[in-house]
Amino acid sequence: MHILLTNDDGINAISIHTLAEELSQIGEVLITAPSAERSGASHAFTYRTPMRVKPVEKHGEFFGYAVDGMPVDCVKLGLHLATKKIDWVVSGMNAGANLGVDVFYSGTVQAAVEGTLNGYPSVAFSLADWEGTREDFHTAARLAKEIFVKLVDREIPSGLCINVNIPKLPRTQIRGIEVTQQAYHRYMDKYDLEHRHGGEKDYLLEFGDRVQFRKDGWILGDVPSRNGFRTDLEAIRDEKIAITPIRVDLTHTRALEEFSQWNLKL
Repeated sequence: MHILLTNDDGINAISIHTLAEELSQIGEVLITAPSAERSGASHAFTYRTPMRVKPVEKHGEFFGYAVDGMPVDCVKLGLHLATKKIDWVVSGMNAGANLGVDVFYSGTVQAAVEGTLNGYPSVAFSLADWEGTREDFHTAARLAKEIFVKLVDREIPSGLCINVNIPKLPRTQIRGIEVTQQAYHRYMDKYDLEHRHGGEKDYLLEFGDRVQFRKDGWILGDVPSRNGFRTDLEAIRDEKIAITPIRVDLTHTRALEEFSQWNLKL
């Protein structure tokens, strides 16, 4: 098996090193990762600007390629650099959860989505805590390998990307695996004015609490289940691993018939 591995925390992040160690036990791993952190890059990519690619060594041996670009660039370029047919695209291990609408902002998840768009089965792994230690990432990477082994034995539908969030807990305290749907929420963002420069101002964004959407407005609190499946947020709160299948086709299929009845004309 040949695996293309990337992330958005950069090629020097301990998280990608621990995941690479585990995945290398079940396949040959090609690493193309950003040369610096690219968290929040979403699906951005580099266009008409040269990207520098530098081989990186670990313990005197080739480890992977550092790419002066975005996570999506790393997937595109990795597929180009690969000398053997890639079987899976893996992104992670991300430092921090990618739950609910995080998938739209996350460079980690969108790198996996790029793999899906190119026709490869793809999965994103995240440790659901910003303050992960080296041991936390080792534990999460071992769990990711166990889950990955289960996935490769399945036929993954085309146009589908898999998003996996792992609680920051010892393995014995994790209460199982739950297949979930993506939570629907937004953030109460906060912007702080840092500096003034004449007519210019510098603002710093600080993410606020997650806010749930209901028909009666935006409210704080738990994000409820829909369609009989619980959400990724609920699973993580219950100390379970959340596995969420994500479609890359964003068409709201139930709205197609309704819109077609509007008889829109110019």
